[in-house]
Amino acid sequence: YLIDLARLEGVVNRVFDGAGDEETPPLEINRLQLMSAEAFTQSRIVLARSLQLVSLRFPLHEHFSALVRGEQPGIPEPGPQVVAVWRRDYRVRRLPVDPAAARLLTLLGEGRLVGDALVCLVREQPSLAPHLGTLLPGWFQGGAERGWIGGVEASGSLTAPTSE
Repeated sequence: YLIDLARLEGVVNRVFDGAGDEETPPLEINRLQLMSAEAFTQSRIVLARSLQLVSLRFPLHEHFSALVRGEQPGIPEPGPQVVAVWRRDYRVRRLPVDPAAARLLTLLGEGRLVGDALVCLVREQPSLAPHLGTLLPGWFQGGAERGWIGGVEASGSLTAPTSE
């Protein structure tokens, strides 16, 4: 518990002190929606510089919030949780993330093409295959709204974050 709590606090502090994306508007989701399926799968997603994912063995997102408010919550029961930590508008934000979505973000953050990242995800978690059609739009919509997606590189050119 204490190790995970210290890891989460360390990530929050690094994001606070690190590079932010305050000067860059988040990608408008319609930029992704207007791409053909082929162009999308052959593109690279550029993630926000501040976005960090931390895998925990305890569900500490709410627990950490309670500690920040000065409360004394009890130690939560063990259970995995992935927390996204990022900075937007000069504020550090945290949010629990679905583990499969977190894995996709990690693969995309490694610079993989969207299609390659999806193939890798399905190989690792075959049970996701029939559900990706419903999951992906929400994952990308949420990522764009939160400012996690800074741009899309399609065929070597960077798509601007917002339309003019």
